[in-house]
Amino acid sequence: MFFVFFAFGIISTIFLIRDILVLIGIYKDPILILFQRYGNHEPVYYPFPALLFWLGLLVISIGWVIQSITTIHVPSLEISFLLWFLAYLAHQFQQPAQDAVPVLPSWYRQLMQETSRVERRRIAYMWLHLPLRTRLLYNASNHQFFLWADLVIIATIEEA
Repeated sequence: MFFVFFAFGIISTIFLIRDILVLIGIYKDPILILFQRYGNHEPVYYPFPALLFWLGLLVISIGWVIQSITTIHVPSLEISFLLWFLAYLAHQFQQPAQDAVPVLPSWYRQLMQETSRVERRRIAYMWLHLPLRTRLLYNASNHQFFLWADLVIIATIEEA
């Protein structure tokens, strides 16, 4: 049983770190993948339900690992249910929360303001064709990313 909760702890830590890297703007892939979708509704990146869910899973995993090793009682189940309930509320009231909280990360906000939906879709599809080392460079530097995005926009301009 110890190893199951330990594995859940590792998995939740990995996804929590991934979501935090996306939120602070170091990892751009999940947001750019959103731009590839077609349809009438423009998808908006909203990280809070996922962050709260993975944090709740991490809390319950750490609490149960501590309880299986020692005799200390940790109220991890109650804290996890509270975090999962907050994740549910964040998911249900997504629109009011998006209106109240500024769009994060900052490069995403800037890209939404400076480009059209078609341009963002083209940037997203071109992102898939970049080599891994180039994507790592653009993940690390917003300035380099925006230079590359401008080149994509210029290269895909259609004559009217």
